[in-house]
Amino acid sequence: MKKLGAIIVSGFLCLFFINAYAGSWSTKQIGGMSVEIYTPTTSPKLNGKRALMINLHGCGQANTVLRDGGNWVQTANEYGMVVAIPGAPNGGVYSGCWDYYDSNHSRSNRHNDNLIALASTMIDDSAYNIDDAQVY
Repeated sequence: MKKLGAIIVSGFLCLFFINAYAGSWSTKQIGGMSVEIYTPTTSPKLNGKRALMINLHGCGQANTVLRDGGNWVQTANEYGMVVAIPGAPNGGVYSGCWDYYDSNHSRSNRHNDNLIALASTMIDDSAYNIDDAQVY
């Protein structure tokens, strides 16, 4: 019985300490997109500033699928990195796809402008503490 009690207490303490260092997900509207953002509570690894990972979903997939199953939390906590997972603007093109077809792209069209606005907005928001040299 003592052994079972020790196991239960150990399990509880593990969950407590894991959750004590866990960050949180939030949903924000940035650059004309709904963006799932994970902000860790752990310290950044380089230069005292955080890296920003922008992860795009695939065709026919929602950004919430990557939020829930993309396995970003452990990596973000390990490196003190912010993860942003935008949904394709206006539901995307061709079954929710990002607009990367054809050759007439510029910085101000075809979803490029949305993604640049996302990165710029997050870099400019001091609450995220993003290093502009660590945007991926």
